[in-house]
Amino acid sequence: MAPVETIWLREAGWRVLHSLIDLYLDDPLTHCYLLYDILYEHDSTRLLLGVEEGRVECYALSWSGDGVVGIILWGCCGASLLPHVLRARPAGGRVTIQPRMVGEEAVRRALRAAGVGVWDEAVYVDMVVDEDGFTPRMRYGAVRLGPGQVDDYVSLVSGWNRVPRSWAEKLLSRHRFYGVYMDGRLVAVAGEYLRLPEVWVVGSVYVHPAYRGRGLGSAVASAVTRDAVSSGATALLHVEEANTPARRMYRGLGYREVSSTTWFRLGGGG
Repeated sequence: MAPVETIWLREAGWRVLHSLIDLYLDDPLTHCYLLYDILYEHDSTRLLLGVEEGRVECYALSWSGDGVVGIILWGCCGASLLPHVLRARPAGGRVTIQPRMVGEEAVRRALRAAGVGVWDEAVYVDMVVDEDGFTPRMRYGAVRLGPGQVDDYVSLVSGWNRVPRSWAEKLLSRHRFYGVYMDGRLVAVAGEYLRLPEVWVVGSVYVHPAYRGRGLGSAVASAVTRDAVSSGATALLHVEEANTPARRMYRGLGYREVSSTTWFRLGGGG
């Protein structure tokens, strides 16, 4: 393929923007982060495009917030964009790189070209379910969480993923989260962190260690999945391949595995 022109989103014309929209409409599951971040997270998002004759051939989408950076690479030339995006990211913070249609070795070469000497790798599986395939597990009464439950949420997840209160307020105000209370405390939670008409991304499923093995994860995951599929969307989630119990739980809700890819994680020093 001929060399592509590299441009940032702010430099793109209407023809390129139309190409981005077409990518999403043709394959919402692959490009949901692309459209969502452009529409709703533009202040926190950078998008570097590889363009040929007005058509997007590859992209590197970078989102940053709360000390973390997430990078989506897509397209056969996507890895070549990675060093540019890494140089443009905020200093410090954890970085997760999620390739899409990008070879693992190409990403490794790009990381070495960017001067990154140490990183971790893990295989993640994409799982999806629609309304026809969904099998709810609602043994426990999951309740919708909102700004009034921020302290409960922060207390629950502090042993798993410390989040500032301000970030938790944003999550529970803008996204649909459900929880289960037992013994006067929040013990299980799940939510969505991306919501579009065609696809919701489900995640942040966590159960307090003392309450595991009771089906609480299925209950909270069922609640948010129910909202997703009843809206007409497909529910999508990512789960580490090595997490066999979680994959089994999601299969019990009707989720099916559709693809897998290697994610790369960089430490705070990048």
